[in-house]
Amino acid sequence: MTVHRITDRMIKVCDTVYLLAYLNILWFIFTLLGLVILGIAPSTVAMISILKERLDKNEATKIFSTFFHNYKLAFKKSNQIGIIFWVSLLLLSCDIMIVSKLDGMIQYVILTSVIVLFTLISFMLVYIFPLIVWTEMTIVKYLQTALLMAIGFPRQSILALSSCFTILTISLLIPAIGIFFLGSGMSYLCLIFSAKVFDKVQEQNGLTA
Repeated sequence: MTVHRITDRMIKVCDTVYLLAYLNILWFIFTLLGLVILGIAPSTVAMISILKERLDKNEATKIFSTFFHNYKLAFKKSNQIGIIFWVSLLLLSCDIMIVSKLDGMIQYVILTSVIVLFTLISFMLVYIFPLIVWTEMTIVKYLQTALLMAIGFPRQSILALSSCFTILTISLLIPAIGIFFLGSGMSYLCLIFSAKVFDKVQEQNGLTA
């Protein structure tokens, strides 16, 4: 490998690290601007949009203006989907509180159901926001497709979710890393893991990117 190639790769790595750090800061800021609940979904979509554009075209974009534009563009749709997941997780939390007051076989049945649903929702979250960037569909179709991916591709779902959990754990242990790479790192990994799955689902269902 020549010195020129090594230098070129180092520049690309540094550029990627800078992009992830910058996007993560924007992600934090715009999530807070949306009071977290209404900000995290559009911020995530905006961030993934820029990451996808960089992966596809490998060229520079005006990061802040593009992020802000995509944030506004995805605000309504992403929050409609986000609220569905927030409510689902809230209901599961209530179920866990109910289960703690039960005993016997019914406790195990409900607890198992809650764990299965929580895992399935987590798998869907791996795909749902990249899916918003990838395709234009109805809310119901987004959820159906994310569910299909979660069930149909368990290996990729487990790898993606495990990678996100690893980043989350590292960020909790080393907050400085979380400030610069928590959201962007997880989004970047989900985007990479999702790419092949999207291609297969698009072929099966005739979706267009």
